[in-house]
Amino acid sequence: MFLIRSAFWLSLVVLLIPAEDKPESSNPQPVQVSAVSAYGAAQSAIADFAKFCERQPDTCKTGGAAMETFGYKARHGARMLYEFLDGQLNEKATPAADTLKPADKAPKWRAAENEKPA
Repeated sequence: MFLIRSAFWLSLVVLLIPAEDKPESSNPQPVQVSAVSAYGAAQSAIADFAKFCERQPDTCKTGGAAMETFGYKARHGARMLYEFLDGQLNEKATPAADTLKPADKAPKWRAAENEKPA
């Protein structure tokens, strides 16, 4: 499915790129392709592709098994990345041991109790 989506978006990007000049061809009458006819051709290609598993069941089973293996590997890789990042964040979040002495924690200046602030 990823390959189909990638091919679709790549084709869409290529269609949107402006062309400067058409190359010379041996055909004197160039075929004009409208957006509607291109859409119709894409629909019929997708419909044909949808029937691929009916025509080639062994190939379809092999491709399904390959995609299943790919999914397992992707999940395993994501799990490994999560555990690695989780460990890194936990190490940074762990506070350091308290190294201050009680004298260091005491305030350096304390106003006299009977003095009023100005």
